Amino acid sequence: MKRSFIKTFTALACTLVIACTAGAANPNRQIDRLARSIWKGSIDNMTRDRLYAMYRMQDYMDSLSSDTFNAYLKADEQTRREMEKGTVLRYYQIALDKLVREIPRTRVEKGTVAIWHLYNMGYVVKTPSQCFAVDIKHPEASRLVPFLDFLLITHKHGDHFTDAMNKAMTDAGKPVFANWESDSYPLTNLKDTRELQVGGIKVRTALTDHNAKLQNFVITYLVDCGEDTDHTVFYLTGDTNNTEQVNPGCPVDIFIPHILVGLDVPKAAAQVDPCWMFSSHLHELGHKLTLWRWSYFDGLDISHETHRRNVFVPCWGDKVVYRRSAVVR
Repeated sequence: MKRSFIKTFTALACTLVIACTAGAANPNRQIDRLARSIWKGSIDNMTRDRLYAMYRMQDYMDSLSSDTFNAYLKADEQTRREMEKGTVLRYYQIALDKLVREIPRTRVEKGTVAIWHLYNMGYVVKTPSQCFAVDIKHPEASRLVPFLDFLLITHKHGDHFTDAMNKAMTDAGKPVFANWESDSYPLTNLKDTRELQVGGIKVRTALTDHNAKLQNFVITYLVDCGEDTDHTVFYLTGDTNNTEQVNPGCPVDIFIPHILVGLDVPKAAAQVDPCWMFSSHLHELGHKLTLWRWSYFDGLDISHETHRRNVFVPCWGDKVVYRRSAVVR
């Protein structure tokens, strides 16, 4: 895809590149600075500093090979710390650290939800009374388990779940919903349309196609977060590529699709008509740079093509608070 946003911001980003050369003796300092600049803005507030930092972080994303990333996922903790130095793996790790710090400390007001993003299609949602996650991929994802009431997995592709986290959840007696089975831990296996309830949160599921060969491979989740959120509704469609199957059947607050899987994104966005949309499935580092590994700027371009207000490109570690009563369409 043509990266029109790269052309627009090349000159501005050069300023950040020069600024970030200071302190190069500490291999993590530049990554940490870029992460702070990204997080100083937010999903719904694209500041100049955030955009500059995204541009520069993209260089780090592009410089990491899929072989290195896949080796990192299998490595022990000491080896991972060494591999992180001066690479985008450092950002991956400190984004998780940020979630582990913030989730238990965040007091969610009535009528709102707090949302964090972690890698690819991973999100954590905290309401005033509950907390759940979807499609979390990180070698230390089990650190999130104490804060969660349940976990959703959209399909059985390795970039959408973490085995150790799934086992830790089930060992803790917390449900993990998926549409497949495991010999290592018990999943709540959903192979057809279901209506579920966990505490005050209601979930409706449906099966959709990933592509022409993998039909009914993805499970979508329509999540009503409950009375204490003013019934904020998430529509989580995973890697659904069939636009005709994107049909929530009710008003949606936050729509989270894979925007580059073959879905007609402008049409899907019009069908769902959400208050907010998060353009997701960017930076799947397990893929080669030239194959199914999309950038921030691909995300910004697709978001622009929807011609809609409130379509955002999240970054790892982002936190945003959504209040339904305050949204302007």
